[in-house]
Amino acid sequence: MVYEQYFLDEKHSIACQNWPHLRFSKDHERSIRVKRKHSPFIPPFCLTSKSLRSELLPCLLEAAHFDFGDCTTLSRIMLSLEASSLHLHVRKATTKNVEGQQGLVFLEDEPGRSEKDAHELAQRCNKVYSSTIKHFSRLRELNATLHSPLLCTIMNGDTTISVRALSFEMFLHDFQPQAILGLTELQKLSIIKISGSAGTYDIRSQIKLNDTNLVEDDKSSNLTAILHLCRQIKNGFTTQGRNVVVKACLQYGQKVYEERIFL
Repeated sequence: MVYEQYFLDEKHSIACQNWPHLRFSKDHERSIRVKRKHSPFIPPFCLTSKSLRSELLPCLLEAAHFDFGDCTTLSRIMLSLEASSLHLHVRKATTKNVEGQQGLVFLEDEPGRSEKDAHELAQRCNKVYSSTIKHFSRLRELNATLHSPLLCTIMNGDTTISVRALSFEMFLHDFQPQAILGLTELQKLSIIKISGSAGTYDIRSQIKLNDTNLVEDDKSSNLTAILHLCRQIKNGFTTQGRNVVVKACLQYGQKVYEERIFL
């Protein structure tokens, strides 16, 4: 109880600023790199002695929920933690924007080009994600949130704009479940698909829309793709003789549209 109160009160170290929910965005990660000499990741109390460090770190990090805003931030924070072997204390993590698509709008300047650009971006992000997540080898709970990219098409000069979500299934095609199956201590896995406009920040800050509504992508096909991926991962765990709870969710806005659990 004393340690927990110390973590809540100590705001100079990065790990204690929002403890026990540690959120990492691109801006946050950039500020860590700039201020690392003045703002250490772990609090000074953990550096008092080796025995105190070994007692404090499990209380500090194993009870924390690491929330990564995108795959680039996930990779860079992992390298920072790995340098001090702190990544081995991460037990619960949320990886948002796994595909690297959140907030991105692809302008269709020529037929098929936008889909190609979005697909290439998804492949790069999936590669980074797959090579990074396996380093958190002692993860017990993982929540992976996936976003579809949005395609913007100018229909009539600069006044009428059509915005639709690109096919989500082709991005899942590049998602490699082997990285997740290699997490030997994992007990719970949730894969959440964010649908339609919920996958972006305020899109109107980038483009002008006459119509305030965004076209939703097909919920049924998205759920089918998510279920297929979760079933594939669940079967992989079963083959390993492991009983990992796998959950598939489809979310639109703040509402969970549908949820399936593989026990």
